[in-house]
Amino acid sequence: MTDNPTTIEPGPAVATHNQDQALMYLVNQVRKGATSGRNLSIDDRRACVAYLTAEGYSVYEIAVLLGVCERSIVRDRAAVRQDVALQPSERLGDEILGELRRRAEMAISQLNRAVRETGDGPKINPHHRIRAALHGFYVYNKLATTLLRARYFQTGDARLNMETLRNLDPDNDPLDALMKRALGPATRNQ
Repeated sequence: MTDNPTTIEPGPAVATHNQDQALMYLVNQVRKGATSGRNLSIDDRRACVAYLTAEGYSVYEIAVLLGVCERSIVRDRAAVRQDVALQPSERLGDEILGELRRRAEMAISQLNRAVRETGDGPKINPHHRIRAALHGFYVYNKLATTLLRARYFQTGDARLNMETLRNLDPDNDPLDALMKRALGPATRNQ
C-alpha cells in the first residue's frame, strides 16, 4: 500500500493510450530523421511497420523510411499478422456474425435518422425517404443473405422437411415411411 491513498494505478486503457502515443512519437522521430530505423529494436520496428501499413504505406515506402530492406518489412508484416491473428474457436463465427448484425442495424438506424424531420429543420423530400427505406431494406437483405450463406439459420424448406420427418411413424425407417406416404395407398396393399 502506498503512503498517498489518492494515488491510482493506471489501467490497461491508459497504458494502451500511452503506448500509442509513444509509437506515434517514435514514427515521427523516424520521419524527421532524428532516429534511424536501423537502430530500432525488432519489436519497435514491427510496431512501426504495423502503424505505417495501417496508414497505407507500401512495403517499399516503409523500407525506405526505416532504412531496411524490403524483405525485412515483408517478414515484419507476416510476424505482425501472426501476432494479431484470430484464434479459431467455436464462438468466433457467432461473434463475427453478431458484429455484422449490429453494424447492419446501426446503418439502418443512421439512414432513418438522416431522413427524420425535426420541428425546426428543413423539410425532407419524400423521394429521399423512399430511397433511405430502400437502402435500409438492401442492408437488411444483405445481412440475411450473408447469414444464410454462412448456414447460420435454416431455410423454410429445411424446417418443413424436419417437421415431416418428426411426424412420421417412429416404428418405421423415416425414409421408408416417407416413400410410402409419397406413393400413396396403392402400394401399401401390395
